[in-house]
Amino acid sequence: MSPKQCAARLLLATLQEGAPHPTKRTREDMTTALGTRISDEKREKVLAFVVKIEGPFVDRLKKLTGEAEAGTEAEAEGAEG
Repeated sequence: MSPKQCAARLLLATLQEGAPHPTKRTREDMTTALGTRISDEKREKVLAFVVKIEGPFVDRLKKLTGEAEAGTEAEAEGAEG
């Protein structure tokens, strides 16, 4: 299983099952959850993919909730003032 697949599975477990966020999991916990050996190096790669996957998703959720627009407006007002 690739680090990208591991990251996706761990994030999905967080969303669907309420599992701990991947950044809060140890490599041993990841190994148990994924059923494959996770070394320290692979854990770092998995966490890098977590950021790549989660970032755009969080941005999309912020846009859907209107939080992104509120942040943009506040930044624009700060620039004018």
